[in-house]
Amino acid sequence: DAEQIIDQVAGKLNQLRNDLQKNYKDLKTNKKNLSLFDDGETDEAAFTKEWQKKRKKHTDNAQKEIEPLIYRYFGLTDQEICLVEDTVRVFIPGSTPNSWQSDKTVTLNPVNGTKVDPYADQGLKIYADILSQTLNQWAKAEDSDYCVCAEGGTDEQTGLTMVTLRLAKNESGFQEKILSHKLMDVLASYYQNISKKNGTMLYERDILLFQGKEIHIVRPNILLNWTRTAALNDAARIYGDIAIAGKEFA
Repeated sequence: DAEQIIDQVAGKLNQLRNDLQKNYKDLKTNKKNLSLFDDGETDEAAFTKEWQKKRKKHTDNAQKEIEPLIYRYFGLTDQEICLVEDTVRVFIPGSTPNSWQSDKTVTLNPVNGTKVDPYADQGLKIYADILSQTLNQWAKAEDSDYCVCAEGGTDEQTGLTMVTLRLAKNESGFQEKILSHKLMDVLASYYQNISKKNGTMLYERDILLFQGKEIHIVRPNILLNWTRTAALNDAARIYGDIAIAGKEFA
């Protein structure tokens, strides 16, 4: 359906052009009214500000409608879409600081405080849902009678986040929970011991604990550690560890 998709994209771009032209003409007509309630702002400055706001709104909406069509055109899977969007929204902007005055990048923001979509609205839930859904898809492919459910939360005192996967008979959504301060203090101490510092470089290691029918994942509460990409990598790692363990005990 490539030809049909191209026609749809072209139609949406034509509609965007028409909408922008109409908005521009309407703003030009009402230009003098824009600065009535802006002290010290000229008609031209008020016009430019309002036009930029409307143009961004229209182009953002058009992009949201066009992106799924582009994914269809290239035949991307849901997992590949996650990787593409994380690369564009998280990893590329995170490769440099926000400004020359800042040493922080978007990847270092708390996952529950970032402005990056889709994490801005759902935080840790995005990671947990992708992780559990991916493992459950693989479990179904193996005709397993079990699935996993995810729960977790963040300890503000230590700055660590923990997500726990539990074996279950039925799937359920992510459950946020309050973490034990005593437990997180112990894990924070352990985390510091397994992390190595070499000059100005700090090499951090994950905590991945298998405990009976539970799997605990512990990391600092930064976006880099809790993206959909991280969830896919963790799913592969957990699945691999379980497969190796199964062979050892077979």
